[in-house]
Amino acid sequence: MQDDLIAKSQQVVPQKFTYSKKQYDNFPQDPSYKKPNQPKSKQKKKANSNASGLLGFKVDHKEQITSRISKPVQRMLSDITLSPYYRYSVIPGDYHIYHSDPSKPLDWDIIKKVHILADSESKCPICLENSLLTARANKCGHYYCWPCIIRYLWLTQGTKKCPVCNDSLRAVDLRPVSLHTYQNVSENMVAEFSLMKRPKGTISIFRQSDQNEPTNDSFLSSASPSSYFNKISIYTNAKQDLIKDKQDLLSAMPSADDFEKTSIQRALDLLDKYNSETIQNTEFVNNPFSCGFYYFYQLSDTQPYFLHPINVSMLKKEFNDFELFPPVLTRKIIEIERVYVTEQDQRRYGQLAHLAKNAIAYFVEIDMRGLCSNSVLEYYKEELVKRAKARQKYKRIENKIQAQISRRRKGEEEANNLLNSYFENPVIAPVMTLPSKPEIKQQTPVEEEVKIESKSIWSNFSEVLKRPPREKPKGNVQAELEKKEDDEVGPKKLTLFDLIKPRSNP
Repeated sequence: MQDDLIAKSQQVVPQKFTYSKKQYDNFPQDPSYKKPNQPKSKQKKKANSNASGLLGFKVDHKEQITSRISKPVQRMLSDITLSPYYRYSVIPGDYHIYHSDPSKPLDWDIIKKVHILADSESKCPICLENSLLTARANKCGHYYCWPCIIRYLWLTQGTKKCPVCNDSLRAVDLRPVSLHTYQNVSENMVAEFSLMKRPKGTISIFRQSDQNEPTNDSFLSSASPSSYFNKISIYTNAKQDLIKDKQDLLSAMPSADDFEKTSIQRALDLLDKYNSETIQNTEFVNNPFSCGFYYFYQLSDTQPYFLHPINVSMLKKEFNDFELFPPVLTRKIIEIERVYVTEQDQRRYGQLAHLAKNAIAYFVEIDMRGLCSNSVLEYYKEELVKRAKARQKYKRIENKIQAQISRRRKGEEEANNLLNSYFENPVIAPVMTLPSKPEIKQQTPVEEEVKIESKSIWSNFSEVLKRPPREKPKGNVQAELEKKEDDEVGPKKLTLFDLIKPRSNP
């Protein structure tokens, strides 16, 4: 027994053993020797330590392997390629996929010219001139004078940004622009509509009055008069555009100053460079389009305003064949409906199938009197009257909302005027000091009026806030009064104590 106690006293405890790194290195390499563990307080926690032991279940941590190979950045395409107010002339190529998916955006590199529908107030955001000199458009959709944007790129330092929307701007992304002005359409005005036809299975549209023009993969040439109605056309008139731009720049050279002349000369040098580049010739063939056509009416200035389906059905009942429809309609507009194109609308209405999804289009109802016979008008009378009542109801609701908005704005203006008048000429209430002796002074009516006038609106408001709230009596006061009136003694004046005291059960 005593020998066991001696052996335990001589045993080395590993937790209390301290060593240095040098001493451990000098130890003999014994395969049975193990490095003693450090105390838990001195152990360093790992960055990605697994704490699943603290939970009631086990969590498997996957190792995160960082890859040194950078993934290719996906190129962002501009959304203006889906707008119905922008049309594009592209280089020759295979674009058959756009017939099946009109919502597919275009790559900016294949675009050679941009056709933009703009109002009469379009002007350069740099020089603020309404007449743009050889306009150029960026990927963001904004357009400028070519000499102006050249000077802007020279003067700006660092990353080049669009002067309108701060989008990326590069000289290689600028494209020639053809601006087509349009007139804003509203109700009760006279508008002109052209009869259009679209081959089934394509997004190209033609005028009914024009003959079947040659196409390339069902796409028209940019020189065709119907190309302005189409989102995509094949660019074929490059030489004519270069000659026109050169003439415009040379005509602006005499009236320009020295700094403007340098930018104009730079534009002329770029035109010579573009002239040396050749564009692949494309063959256009006459396509009979045996699959059939969709017929519809669209505004003659190529805006996305289409004749309402009810008017089209009336014309179909009147003429019985789309080929017999009038090529041009000049009628008064009764109602304009905004439509956000969806996939269901593309399947339901043939005039919207060539537009991209979520694009904004308009259905226009016109006055059909004098164009359709009385029998057709009588046949659609119920539907027309129903639509007229719905318009009147909508106008009443709109007028009511506008009246509420005007009243609210009027009240806000009155409140702002009152606050402005107070802050400009504030009326400060006099400070009341207590006299040394408590004497009651009788104030004359004149002094009271002066005192009331000297008070400000804010002092009156503070006095109202200091008043204690009124206490509502508990119980039914009217019932208590009627009970007292029935007594022989007669009605008594009730107090608050009589109303709140507990009643004794009979």
